[in-house]
Amino acid sequence: MSSNITEQSSRNAEVLAPPLILLTLITVLANITVILCVIYDKKLRNASNVYVVSLAVADLIVGVFVMGGMNVFTIYGYWPLGNNLCTAWVALDFTCCTVSIFHLILVAYDRFLALNRPLQYKSLATIRRSTLMSVGSWIVGLIVWLPPVITFRVLDLKKISTDCYFVPDKKFVVSQAICVYYIPILAMIVFYTGSLRALYRQKLKVEAMDKNMGPSIDDDEVTVDISVTKTSGQDEIKIKNSNRRKTEQHTRVLRTLGVIILMFLVCWLPFCIMWPMVAYCNDCVNPVAYENSYWLAYVNSTINPLLYFVCNRDFRTALRNLFKF
Repeated sequence: MSSNITEQSSRNAEVLAPPLILLTLITVLANITVILCVIYDKKLRNASNVYVVSLAVADLIVGVFVMGGMNVFTIYGYWPLGNNLCTAWVALDFTCCTVSIFHLILVAYDRFLALNRPLQYKSLATIRRSTLMSVGSWIVGLIVWLPPVITFRVLDLKKISTDCYFVPDKKFVVSQAICVYYIPILAMIVFYTGSLRALYRQKLKVEAMDKNMGPSIDDDEVTVDISVTKTSGQDEIKIKNSNRRKTEQHTRVLRTLGVIILMFLVCWLPFCIMWPMVAYCNDCVNPVAYENSYWLAYVNSTINPLLYFVCNRDFRTALRNLFKF
């Protein structure tokens, strides 16, 4: 029996180790690159990108420690590092993934506020405030997961040292899934659709000004710095061009955010569905499918930083400048 396990582990290592290690390296390098781009590019050093950096830090930790631990678990077919490291790994896993989700909400809310309450946003969009919000997300993530993970792992008398799944009390699983996954998913969708509606109204105003008809909607909170005053023709052109540039910038940011939210849903929904199912009916979910749902959720930490370079021109420019540097 022991020789069979050894042979199976050896085969897993030969087949699975190269792609999993490559995926982990891509995750680590991509998130480090995002952080460096924001640090070294002055254009990217703003309040909104504080959330991007903090998100990249969470995804970087996922890449280094969480995916690293999952590499061991997947390649060996069991957990060989003991209960204490298992508890630390599980706590880090759930905490960092939750912090990553919270930051996606912050990014979505930031765009929602910028488009729907621009005057208020100008006073709130400071690096200090964004930093405090990011730190708050980390604190909440730790409070939400660290105590229950440690408690359930310590009190679980049936735990097996070679098994490192975290399936606590059924009611706890459902309540955590609702609070940490389902509600954040709903919040992201609400903020994003609200931003899209505001952007559409803003475009209507810009088009109306282009036709010298004045704003078509009487809501000075919807758009950014769009007002009708008696100005010279040259000043009016400057206002139109400025508003058009702002609208285009919001469009680019929302396009990036939309792709990020879509990929988040693709990556996280399988785990969000299977985790409560396993708590109530362990035999109802295929173990391989359940393990793959973990990996798919981790892949979101790989995709997030890559999407900034694919969808955002400013990040691509910063990346080229970083390579030159």
